[in-house]
Amino acid sequence: MNFLEIAKSRYSVRKYSDKKVEREKLDKILYAAHVAPTAANLQPVRLIAVQSSEGLNKIGKAANIYGAPLAIIVCSEHSRAWTASDQSNS
Repeated sequence: MNFLEIAKSRYSVRKYSDKKVEREKLDKILYAAHVAPTAANLQPVRLIAVQSSEGLNKIGKAANIYGAPLAIIVCSEHSRAWTASDQSNS
């Protein structure tokens, strides 16, 4: 097996506990994302925190979350994102 085959087949999975992320910790994570700098300070990103079993099951159908007790979905408002003036928007 060559290096590229090994690299393509390798992945890491953490073992998550069933314990929910404490509200105080989640608030700090979300606040840190909120105050993080973005290009031209446009803040085109929205975060959705999902902790409910139903929500995590739905997300798990589309993404490997490996039993994590929390998923944070990062959404972007593409129309609000900064682009350099010398680049086209195509």
